[in-house]
Amino acid sequence: MSHDLRAKIEALQANKKSTTDINAHEQDKKYASAGYARNVCFSLPTGQETFLNYAYLVAGVISNDDDNVQIQLTFTSHIVTIKGVGLHSLFHEFLDHIPRFVAQSETRYQELIDENEQVITQITIEQNTSQQ
Repeated sequence: MSHDLRAKIEALQANKKSTTDINAHEQDKKYASAGYARNVCFSLPTGQETFLNYAYLVAGVISNDDDNVQIQLTFTSHIVTIKGVGLHSLFHEFLDHIPRFVAQSETRYQELIDENEQVITQITIEQNTSQQ
């Protein structure tokens, strides 16, 4: 009989947890690796970050007004509005659930970015009250 098995039997007889059982329980607190759930995290210059699960993304709309582009993403619990310049490729990435992090650029840096680049000037996250 191996030493580990003998120790487990003795621990069971003494009604005590063995160290291997305790270690196994500690390992169950965290996943070994990331799962298949897809989330998107919206980051504001204030430091606030909000993540939402793509499984609850039910609609997306893109519209243009003058030089700005607006993307509205409707989740079951929230409505996210993203405003900026050059956001068409971002909209298509949302269609395929690709973006993990979407960050609003700080106002002081927005003027320094080239006109042909993607710039997010505003992110608004509100509760979706139409589902309640």
